[in-house]
Amino acid sequence: MIDALRAEGFDVLSIQETTPGISDANVLRLAVDQARILLTFDRDYGELIFRQGFAPPISVIYFRSFPSNPYEVSDTVISLLRESESLAGAILVITRQGIRRRNFQKKSNE
Repeated sequence: MIDALRAEGFDVLSIQETTPGISDANVLRLAVDQARILLTFDRDYGELIFRQGFAPPISVIYFRSFPSNPYEVSDTVISLLRESESLAGAILVITRQGIRRRNFQKKSNE
């Protein structure tokens, strides 16, 4: 998947390649600091953002179910990234039934 995204010209940072084992909170901070979209199979990011109040990145793309083949994730992500304006400010939950969008709460000073 990472290679497919890079082949399409996307700037991809893989935690597994750069800093394996760092905490979810630190992954989230890194995504915010580097203005990245976070792609994950880990539901903990929703908990960190919505319940614990961590600052959200541009967007989170959360795959709730595992893909049936190696191309399913990259094809879905590439399609979503090509329409990136629809990603900002939300977590997108990808399931077999479709895509659900949950907007991040705006801070009171925004």
